[in-house]
Amino acid sequence: MASDYYQTLELDSGATREQVKETYRKLAFQYHPDRNPDDPNAAQKMKDLNEAYAVLSDTEKRRKYDALRASYGSSAYRHFREDYTEEDIFRSSDIDQILEHMAQMFGFRGFEELFKEFYGSKYQSFEFRRPGYYSRGFVFWGHRRPEGKYDNKTGEYFSREHAPRFPRSPFTGILNRFLQRSVEKALGIKFPVRGKDLYDTIFLSAEQARKGGAVEYSLRKWGSSRKIKVKIH
Repeated sequence: MASDYYQTLELDSGATREQVKETYRKLAFQYHPDRNPDDPNAAQKMKDLNEAYAVLSDTEKRRKYDALRASYGSSAYRHFREDYTEEDIFRSSDIDQILEHMAQMFGFRGFEELFKEFYGSKYQSFEFRRPGYYSRGFVFWGHRRPEGKYDNKTGEYFSREHAPRFPRSPFTGILNRFLQRSVEKALGIKFPVRGKDLYDTIFLSAEQARKGGAVEYSLRKWGSSRKIKVKIH
């Protein structure tokens, strides 16, 4: 597992965006699994390089990572990954273009094949074509839900620390809503829709606060008779 994105790319924190891109290209060529078929560590090294590049080449992601690095030092990576899934990290990255160009130049496997190898069934791409419309993208199917989501199956409400994540929908806007429904139908998947956040106060007895555990809570205040179980830690 990568411990520091700058160390992974062998760069200092003052590297420019152009230097990040150039260094990534050099190291990706050096450690590409197709050039190192006998090295069992090459694939993991390449995977770490991809993630580091996707973060440090994006102004906003890099700014957030740098802030965590200044506050938490060597544990910045762990804090960053608490809020960023693989899909968050690679969204809007040009890494697919770089890897495809490398594939054309040197005959390597491209972005699609590599990511399927690295992430298996967790990674899924899609392509949608209609007259006048075209959409292409990918999703990562993880095992954690976003913070504060209610689990309809178990009746439990998860905190961020214990919350299974589902991928965010890559579609926004009216036209993209149409594309989303088409992709969902074609792939047999369902993108989550963010609901409204609700805030309330739960009153606990001294014993409940001391022992913790599951506490049943009614949503009647919000016009619903549904009951959920909130875990107290």
